[in-house]
Amino acid sequence: DAAECGKGRVRLSVEIRGGKELTRRLQRLPSAVAGRKIVAALRAGAMIVENAAKRKAPVKTGNLRRSIHTEELPGNTVAVGTDVEYARRIEFGFVGRDSLGRRYSQSPRPYLRPALEENKGWVQRTFARAIWDSIRHEAA
Repeated sequence: DAAECGKGRVRLSVEIRGGKELTRRLQRLPSAVAGRKIVAALRAGAMIVENAAKRKAPVKTGNLRRSIHTEELPGNTVAVGTDVEYARRIEFGFVGRDSLGRRYSQSPRPYLRPALEENKGWVQRTFARAIWDSIRHEAA
């Protein structure tokens, strides 16, 4: 699932389903190892979105495209986004004056949200495969 989390980022959250077997295997792992495995699996899925967003981002100078990255946030969470100040204006559009008094009438040119929506199934499969491979390896 995606949720806007500021600074031109979209937060990715994944609901883990796998029944009793997944729960049993996760409980056998030390909590620090389980957390690292989950974050690694989230990063694997997030890279799909990052790469798609880079392909979709409009290019004038290439700065926006180069700035798109995946980062780890607290709570076993990863976010794909950019810290470029104009990223939100590109994604969502903007009409009016900015904080510096410049006037804009800019249509949205979404790149981040479509990158997630178009790849959601692939992201989920990549996450599931990565987490299961990690758990099988650690808890076998």
